Amino acid sequence: TKKYIKKIVQVVLILVFIGLFITSYSVNAKNDVVYSEVYHVYVDGEYIGTVDDKDIVNGVIVNKEEAFEEEDPDINGKVSNDIQLVSETVFEEPMTDPGSKIEEKLNEVITVKASVPAITINGEVEFLFNSREEADQAIAVVKSQYTGGEALPAVGQSVEEIIASLQAGESKIADVSFEQNVQVETVFLEPTKIFTVEEAVQSMNGLDSPSQLYTIKAGEDFAEIALKFGLLENELYGVNSGLDKDQLLPGQQIFVYTKAHPVQVNVERVTKKEEVVPFSQSIAEDPAMLKGQMLVVQPGVNGSKQVIESTKTVNGQVLSVESVSEAMVVAPVEQITNSGTLVWSDVGTGVFLWPTNGGYVSSTLGERWGALHKGIDIAKPSNYTIKASDTGIVTSAGWSDYGYGNMIEIDHQNGYTTLYGHLDSVNVQIGQVVQKGDNIGVMGSTGDSTGIHLHFELHQNGDIVNPLDYVPR
Repeated sequence: TKKYIKKIVQVVLILVFIGLFITSYSVNAKNDVVYSEVYHVYVDGEYIGTVDDKDIVNGVIVNKEEAFEEEDPDINGKVSNDIQLVSETVFEEPMTDPGSKIEEKLNEVITVKASVPAITINGEVEFLFNSREEADQAIAVVKSQYTGGEALPAVGQSVEEIIASLQAGESKIADVSFEQNVQVETVFLEPTKIFTVEEAVQSMNGLDSPSQLYTIKAGEDFAEIALKFGLLENELYGVNSGLDKDQLLPGQQIFVYTKAHPVQVNVERVTKKEEVVPFSQSIAEDPAMLKGQMLVVQPGVNGSKQVIESTKTVNGQVLSVESVSEAMVVAPVEQITNSGTLVWSDVGTGVFLWPTNGGYVSSTLGERWGALHKGIDIAKPSNYTIKASDTGIVTSAGWSDYGYGNMIEIDHQNGYTTLYGHLDSVNVQIGQVVQKGDNIGVMGSTGDSTGIHLHFELHQNGDIVNPLDYVPR
């Protein structure tokens, strides 16, 4: 029956199991071997060796990380390698490497790295710090060297907003940036050197490289030498401040630096100021005025304008100054001057006018005091105005060395000339055309004179003639 067959099968299975157990026990007993577990060690995919105790590997990892922290307690380092332990159960005597050999290999290949803040320049890691705050501080210090300590624009504040906040005569920094791509980033690597803020600033200023002596050549100045070594003039002078840069001599030696990690700080400053707008001038012809006469009929007045100016500097040296906008505040007033166009003849009429306002002849033409008195003297007029006796061109006006004092001589362009001496003041100048009756001076007593009077002479074709024969009294 089915029930009977089932029992027979169960008995057979039990007997087979017992047989297998007895056979296995016999083999193990014969070879004296027990089950064991080993670990195959791989670092970054490379086989290192086999150990029977995984604590050997864990111990190396702990020791490496502890040694890292002892060297720099402020940085938490971790093993960066991909370490794998592949376990295997063996039925033979385990073939494992000595623990010391595995430790030696692991110490060679395992690297401890840390997440550290760094300053990168153009994508290259240049400076590692203990904290991000120190990295940010180093960048702030480098920038502040060229901002005079002035606060930087608020994050997100536009140049237009800064300009709108300016008062007249005020300036503010609109932007501070690096010419290079300078960033603060967190990097995962094996720190080789942790920088202080001061060390990083010095390096970014380019002054961390070894200095060398340079011998000045004939004709070279600080600016030329600085350009040759990729330095700014003020940087070169900063390390040679004991020298007079305006008195360099050929053969003299100065220090120069080769920059290793220099950065260029760009600063844009906006300024609001008022500037004078000069008034323009125009000249209008006036036919009612004599040619050569000028009369200001509308005085000019300067205006003013508001100017927004942008000044860009690189490491403190001015790169450009540009006008952003201009707005007129007060418009200037044009100055208008009338210029005479009326031309009178410069040729005399030949009919002479009495040159003073009244008066009498106090001395005539002729011998006087042992010498020739070449004209007449007129004294006691009603006022001291001296008039041109006829139309002509002034050929002399001013002081005379021949005893006449202040003197005027007029060429009437018709063979006649008149002379007016001992004047207190002269109202005309050489080359000026005067018309008959024009005010030319004031009577006085200058030169060889004994009192206030006018010495008046008349010449015809260079010869002295008696004025009383030509001038009605």
